[in-house]
Amino acid sequence: MCIFKTILGVGFIIGGILVEIAWLGACFGTVIVGVVLLIVAPSILLAPFNFGLVGGLALMASCDEY
Repeated sequence: MCIFKTILGVGFIIGGILVEIAWLGACFGTVIVGVVLLIVAPSILLAPFNFGLVGGLALMASCDEY
């Protein structure tokens, strides 16, 4: 079960990275939106990666085998 959770956690992290690349492409593809986000709310630019990272790390940390 621990190996499954680790593989699933790594999948969440990789998925978060891929979604982050797509999100940054969408934001800076429309230059005005990218600039406004940089000025008004820069933390939103990293939000998809944070969700994937937190979910993946939580799954890997919930492994009860040592």
